[in-house]
Amino acid sequence: MNRYIRAAERIWLLVNVHDEKEWGEYLVCWNKDRIELYEDYVIPGKEWLLGRKHLAHSIPRLRVATRLSVFSYVDMSFSLVCAAEGDNKLLKSHRTTVFVMRCSTRSRSIDWIWSLWRFLGGVFPAQLDVHVPVLGTKISLDVPRYDIVEDREGFRNLTPDRIIELCEDALRNISSYSDLMNAGMKRGARLALAWRHGMNLEWAWLKEDIHGRLRDWAGIFGWALQQRGSSVQLELRLASHSQSKLKLTSGSMIHEPDAIEGYLYQIRPNSQSRTAVYVSTHSGNLFTMTHWHAFPPSVPELRPNTGGMNRPRAQNELRRGSDQVLHANGFLDLRDILSVRKALAPLAPSQKIATLDPSELGGPILVDVDHDDDLRDVFGQDATGIVEDELSGQEDETVRMKKSFEIVMRTGAVIRFELPNSAHEWITRLRTLVRYWAHHHRQNARTEMDLEHFNAGKPRFEKIKRSRPQASRIYSGTLPDVQEVSRRLSTFWSWCVLAPCRPLIKSGKLFAKTKPRAHYKHTFMTLTAGHIATFSITAAQSCFHQRSRVINLVNSYVYSGLFAASDATPRIDDAFSPRLYQDGLESDDSDVDTIFVVRYHLYHGEPQPRGGPHAAERSSFGPPPPPRSTLERDAWCWAINTEVERIERSRNEVS
Repeated sequence: MNRYIRAAERIWLLVNVHDEKEWGEYLVCWNKDRIELYEDYVIPGKEWLLGRKHLAHSIPRLRVATRLSVFSYVDMSFSLVCAAEGDNKLLKSHRTTVFVMRCSTRSRSIDWIWSLWRFLGGVFPAQLDVHVPVLGTKISLDVPRYDIVEDREGFRNLTPDRIIELCEDALRNISSYSDLMNAGMKRGARLALAWRHGMNLEWAWLKEDIHGRLRDWAGIFGWALQQRGSSVQLELRLASHSQSKLKLTSGSMIHEPDAIEGYLYQIRPNSQSRTAVYVSTHSGNLFTMTHWHAFPPSVPELRPNTGGMNRPRAQNELRRGSDQVLHANGFLDLRDILSVRKALAPLAPSQKIATLDPSELGGPILVDVDHDDDLRDVFGQDATGIVEDELSGQEDETVRMKKSFEIVMRTGAVIRFELPNSAHEWITRLRTLVRYWAHHHRQNARTEMDLEHFNAGKPRFEKIKRSRPQASRIYSGTLPDVQEVSRRLSTFWSWCVLAPCRPLIKSGKLFAKTKPRAHYKHTFMTLTAGHIATFSITAAQSCFHQRSRVINLVNSYVYSGLFAASDATPRIDDAFSPRLYQDGLESDDSDVDTIFVVRYHLYHGEPQPRGGPHAAERSSFGPPPPPRSTLERDAWCWAINTEVERIERSRNEVS
């Protein structure tokens, strides 16, 4: 590469020339005081003959007549405003060109913003303010101008580790800080820096760029994000993974139970035939897959236990769980399960069940999932000593009942599974999982509601009368506590996304479509191992949601806001329509604030539903799902961008 070229890479770019918008992927070269944008020729072979790409746009006189600004903090896109291209110098002074750029990874966008900000004369402040929101205090650190010993700019000494060390020295004598650190260390938390913009956190977690070069400014990059009317501040926070225990309203604590998986037989209600399936639970969902795509756990090695799971084995387990999700036929949401019980009679043919009457379901009255009944009354005194009898001809029906269990859904549907041995363990553990994840989803919804209502500046209402919904809203009277909201921000922007500890990085119900004029479809969306797997949510009585699409996030782009809304729908509706959801969340965000778009390439060999993988290899609309609120949209964009970041870095390590 020419030594005068500062940077050259492919960037997804929106070029707005004289109010004409055009998205495209360009090779952007920064050469001295000029940025050039190259694109591929339409005619095949022309690039090979000429030895160069087509120069589509250029930004001359970068230092003189160009303005830099952050276009969107959500996807970290930035804009460059310069004089319009053309030979007419008179028109140049009145017309401008806006380039909205979005790099493939979030860190590369920050690298470009930082480099352009410095090149355009960005001014360093005299001191760095570090806020500690949990303690309600602020620490001011002097910014050295020049380091004579190292012969480099002084701000390069303010690395994230150095900033945290200086803050610890300043807070060491505060008693509340010691108590906070001791409590955080017990749950595995550690100190980390994050730049906060509104309710969004941008963790300073990458010390090197995507090419392995040191980013010694990783803790102070927020200076380049400051602009008029929108400020960001550096905060010192306790970063931790999601907790494996929950505190209930009664004061009791429940711990996350272990997941369960294994080979089962699913009993068909009409023919009573058995179908071999593999069942595995992940993050409150029960996934089913064929036995040749089961990815069962490997045989443990006969080595002494060293007191924990080593890193390669943990990574293999995460990958195995991700493969199960990507190859699953469908899933059941554990929140839709009303009861898990022992099978007591042959499964009746499928029929429409309007009520949960015991005579229709062929079993005892359903047991609430929050209570564990005495399994000995169901299985007998020897609940664990049931063995399979070798019978000639058809297997004894009594033995089959002892080896079977039923999952009763809230719609009244009954799904029966049969095991090679006793069903006691599956019933016990599934009941525990249903109970835990019901409370887990409830607490997550409460956290999101508190953050959303604090951001909106109004408390959550508690009751609405159906006769007069607009005039009878009863509010709680107070907003969530500032300290509590600050603490929950670290939980909402969890470290589990940056360093995955579960196969499912993020999952949830959204509305998606793949064409601008298509209708939105209710979809369950999962993010795992560099892929997005979507499952169709239908009104079927069985509550079983089949997999519909798998998207590879290699070389993909995520963007939101006005341009995402214009790509997702031909007509933009920016009206504010208040909405009330089932879990109590109230949101009045417009469609523009709740839509994001994923542009991705189609690859061969991806796990797809029946009909085979997509053959085309081109850029296409990804699912632009409108979440319920702006905060939820921001969390999805952040999670997907982080996963794309992880993919690109792993590819560079391999190459």
